[in-house]
Amino acid sequence: MDVNVIGILFEKPDAMRDGMKAFGGSQGTFNGENFVTVASVGHIYGYDTDMTKQVPAHLKDKYKSWDLANLPWEWRDLIWKRTCTKPDVAKRLKATLSKCDEIVIATDYDVTGEGGLIAGEILIELGLTHKKISRMIFFDEAPTTLQNAFINRKPIPNIETFDEYVQAETRARTDFLTMQWVRASYALTGNVLREGRLKGFITYLTVSQTRARREYVKQVRYENRFKDENGVIYKKKDAPIYDTQQQALMNQTLKESAVVFDKAETRTSAPPKLVNLASLGGILAKANFAPADVKNTYQKMYQAHYVSYPRTGDDTITTEQFKQLLPHLDTIANLVGVDTSLVTVRTPRSTHVKDKAGHGANRPGDRIPSSMDEIRTQYGELGVQIYTILAKSYLAMCGSDYVYERQTGHLAQDESYVGSVNIPKDLGFKKILDWDNEVDEASRGIGTHATAMLGEVVNPKPSAPTIKWVTDQLKKYNVGTGSTQLSTIEALVAPVKKSSAVKQLFKQGKGGLLIPTEFGEMAYDLFRGTQIETVKVTSDLIEHMEKVKNGEAKGETMWDSVKPMLLSDIEIMKANAEKLKKEGKITMSEKFEKKEKVSGVFAPTGETVSFNAKWSTHEFTEDEKQRLLNGETLRLELPSSKGGTYKVDLHLGKGSFDGKTYFGVQSNFANSIPETFCQHTFTPDERAELENGGRIFVVGLVGRKGKPFDAYVSFSDKDGLKLDFN
Repeated sequence: MDVNVIGILFEKPDAMRDGMKAFGGSQGTFNGENFVTVASVGHIYGYDTDMTKQVPAHLKDKYKSWDLANLPWEWRDLIWKRTCTKPDVAKRLKATLSKCDEIVIATDYDVTGEGGLIAGEILIELGLTHKKISRMIFFDEAPTTLQNAFINRKPIPNIETFDEYVQAETRARTDFLTMQWVRASYALTGNVLREGRLKGFITYLTVSQTRARREYVKQVRYENRFKDENGVIYKKKDAPIYDTQQQALMNQTLKESAVVFDKAETRTSAPPKLVNLASLGGILAKANFAPADVKNTYQKMYQAHYVSYPRTGDDTITTEQFKQLLPHLDTIANLVGVDTSLVTVRTPRSTHVKDKAGHGANRPGDRIPSSMDEIRTQYGELGVQIYTILAKSYLAMCGSDYVYERQTGHLAQDESYVGSVNIPKDLGFKKILDWDNEVDEASRGIGTHATAMLGEVVNPKPSAPTIKWVTDQLKKYNVGTGSTQLSTIEALVAPVKKSSAVKQLFKQGKGGLLIPTEFGEMAYDLFRGTQIETVKVTSDLIEHMEKVKNGEAKGETMWDSVKPMLLSDIEIMKANAEKLKKEGKITMSEKFEKKEKVSGVFAPTGETVSFNAKWSTHEFTEDEKQRLLNGETLRLELPSSKGGTYKVDLHLGKGSFDGKTYFGVQSNFANSIPETFCQHTFTPDERAELENGGRIFVVGLVGRKGKPFDAYVSFSDKDGLKLDFN
C-alpha cells in the first residue's frame, strides 16, 4: 500500500457503499489524498461477561459467584476486558487499517455517541490508537455531504478522551454494572429476571397498568348539568357529585334556563411531531406486527435508502433535509393515497424544521419507490405499512393547520354553568393522518335554551398497556431514543426456552397488548420500590452522558453511584422476596435455594474468597469460620444419618465437581471410623481390628428400611466402611 494512505472506517457495509459512491470507489484518490474504505458490521466488541476474566486471580471466585454475599462489585476491580464477537471482521479491519497512516472515523454520528464507541472499541482493541485519527461528521449519506465531511474532518488527539467515545462508554459500563441486579434476582428467586434501567421502568409501567385494569371497578356517580337544543353540555366547575340519582335530583333547583352566547374565536392546531421508531412500532403493533420485525425491516429499508436513519434522537429535520424531499412530495402522496391538494405547506414549518446538527426525525428516504409494489416485493406488507406511516406523518407536516371555531356560552340564570363547542372549519392535516386523529364533529354552535339533566361521573378505566401506550409514556418522560425504546420492548417479549433460567417477562397479545408472564409479575413484585425500576435512573444517565461529552463530568461519577444504589435495592428486594415466598409466589427448589455464604481473606494466598456457611448439617461458628480462613483444618464429630456419629476433617481449598473446579470447604474422612454403624456400636476391639486393616463379622446390622442383616465390615482411608457378604 502506498505511503500516506487514509483508511476510512464505516460502521456497516451499506454505509461504505455510500462512501464508495462519494469518493469514486473502494480506494483511490479524493481531494488530493489517497484513501481506502473499510466497514465494520456495527459493534464487534463487547465487555466479556465471564467475570473470571474481568478481575485479578485473587478475586475470580468472588466475581464468579451469583450469591448476594458477593455483591456489590467494585467497578475499579474490573479490567474491563472486551471480547470480539466477529473475529473475521476484526482480522480484515486490522489487515487494512494497520497499513494506513491516518484512520478516519466515518461511523454513524448519533445523539448517544454509539458510533464513536463502535470505532473506539475497534481502534483500541486492534492496537491502532498510535495512528493519526480523525472524525467525519455527517447527518446524511449524500455524496456531497460525505465529501464535505471528509474534507472538514475533525482531528482526534486521543481516542480514549474522544467526546463521543467517553459519552457512550459511560452508558456501556453503567449498563454492564446493572447485570448485578440480574444476579440478585437469581439469588432471590432462582430465575434470571432481565431487569435493568429501561427494562425495569417498562416492567413497572406495564404490570402496574395491567393490575390497575384488573382491579378496576366501575363506579357511577351523578352531577347536575344542562343540555341545549344543539346538544351542548353546560357544567359547573367543582359541582357537587352525588352517589345516587335521587340525591342529585333533590338538589336540582334550576330546571331550565336561557343561554347567553359569550364569544366565538377561531383556533388552529398544528400537525403533530414526526413519528419516531418507537411510535411506529406502537402503531404497527395494533396490526400485530412484532417489535423485532418492525426494527429489522426498517433497518433493511434504511440500508436501501427507502427510509431515513433509524437510531435518530431527533424529532425535527433541518432545512436542507426538508429541501431534499420537497420535489418529491406529490410523488410520495400519490404512492400512499393522499390527495396532493392537501399538501399545501411547501415551506419549512418552524415547529418541525430546525437547523441543528442531527440525522433528523424518521421520515421517507431519498430513494423514492416507483410504486408500493416495489416495497411490497422486497419487504412484504410490513414494509408497505412502515413506508405508508412515515410518508403520511411527513405529509401531515406539509398539510395545513386544523382550523376550528370555539364557541362558549353560559346559563342566563346561573352563569357558573358554562358550555363550549368546537366547530371544524378546515380539517387540514387531519385528512392525511389515519391514527391518533380525533376530529370534532359538531356542526352547530351554542344554542339558545338549556334544560336540566343528570350527568354520569364515571371513574375512567385505565388504558390497556399496549406497545403504543408504553412508547407514549416513554416519550412523555423523554426516556431513550425511539430505536432504544423499541429494542428494549423487543428484548422483553423475546421468547426463551422453558428450561432456561432466563425468563420471558412479557408476551405480545392482539393489538400490541403487552401481557405480563408469571415472571413479569414476579419481576414487578421483586423490584417494586427499587431505584432501578424508576425513570430517574435512565434520565440521570442520559443527562450525565451529555455532561461527559461536553467535558463537564466524568463517567466515574456515574459508575460510583451504582454501588450504593444496588446495596439499597438489594435490601428492598430481600424484603419483597420474603413476602413473595410467604404468598407462595416463589417456590425455589433445593437446587436453586441460595445458601448463606461467608466471605473473607484466605490467609495462605491473600485472596478474597467465599464459601458456604454450612457443611452438611453443621453451621460454622464465627471461630470456625475464622480458623478456616486462616488455613487451619477443623476436626468435627457430627451425627450420622444412620445413627451414631462420624468424624471429618474440613479445610478450605480447591475441589472439583462435574469436571469443574471450585473453591470451597473440602472434606477428608481418613482415619474416621464412626462410633456406630447401621445401629451397631463398635467395641474397642472391633475398632482396633478395623483400624489395622482387618475385617470383622457383625450380626444384627439394621438397614435403612429397618430390616436386619449380617455382614463382614472393613475400613480403608480411601473407601471408608465397606460391607462384604461373602
